[in-house]
Amino acid sequence: NPPFGHSGEDAIRHWFEQESLGQKLLEPLTEQQQNDLLLFEGNAQGFRILTRLQSPDNPGLRLTHAVLAAFSKYPGSSCRGPGRNGISGKKHGFFAAEEPFFIEIAEATGLRERIPGAAWYRHPLAFLVEAADDISYHIIDFEDGFRQGCIDYRTAVDHLSALIDRDVTDRLEGIAEPKRRIEYLRAAGIGSLVNATADVFLDHEEAILNGEFDRELIGEIPQAGALESIKRFAISHIYTARPVVEIEAAGFEVLGGLLNVFAGAADEVATRQKPSRRAEKLLELIPAQFLGQARQPVADPYQRLLGITDFITGMTDTFAVATFRKVRGISLPHA
Repeated sequence: NPPFGHSGEDAIRHWFEQESLGQKLLEPLTEQQQNDLLLFEGNAQGFRILTRLQSPDNPGLRLTHAVLAAFSKYPGSSCRGPGRNGISGKKHGFFAAEEPFFIEIAEATGLRERIPGAAWYRHPLAFLVEAADDISYHIIDFEDGFRQGCIDYRTAVDHLSALIDRDVTDRLEGIAEPKRRIEYLRAAGIGSLVNATADVFLDHEEAILNGEFDRELIGEIPQAGALESIKRFAISHIYTARPVVEIEAAGFEVLGGLLNVFAGAADEVATRQKPSRRAEKLLELIPAQFLGQARQPVADPYQRLLGITDFITGMTDTFAVATFRKVRGISLPHA
């Protein structure tokens, strides 16, 4: 994910959809290229990192086709149209720039097409990747909420205990410290959810292989209601806590500001015969890997925008804020 997580994705989408410079820079792009950025998706950026950005001379991490297919929870492009129903059509999993890579993966692993040339049925293991992701972050976020004081002890015990498929009363009584009890319940809860998910996967294996099953595995487990209750409680008590909202709101300003500064500078240097010294200086702050030959922006406007988004989405929260403050003149590096 970019800085500020899912809120960072929203910030990037907002900039291209609502800000005048973002709209202007999209004008020369094809419809699919525009959708890549208007619907900016961390999953597609992750696929881009694995197949192109990491060790770009290779390119990518050189993972097997099967691993990359299992990574792709949303095996489709950003094109919208009929046939995109089901959980695997909820988002897109690759940009137009990486479409040839994905087609190669789909052919090598035998993925079935849902929409010719635009969307495929998932690799079976992608259902397990999705379940592992959802189980991990929902439960860990809930435990973090307890640690931060957003959730009281009794509430945490009740919600986590509902996930566990066996009686753990005796085990809990042997743990003196409340914090350690919650840690135990978290671990036991994850273990129960993993086992239940594996059972559902095996129960629906034939339908999954035939492309007839396109739902979240965790929605089919006996603890689905208990897990949904944890998700709802987290939304109302953790994700809406003031410090979290303040950070997310700041993300819109930081990422929007960085896109204005760096995408604007790259476009100016690429398209004007005599760009300003400001734009040239800003370009010097962008690592060479995100520019073209001789550290100049590439001529293709789509690839140029992808390079800038690669640069910004690769930042940590802290580095993004520090860079934003420096280029805006709010703070300066120490001499």
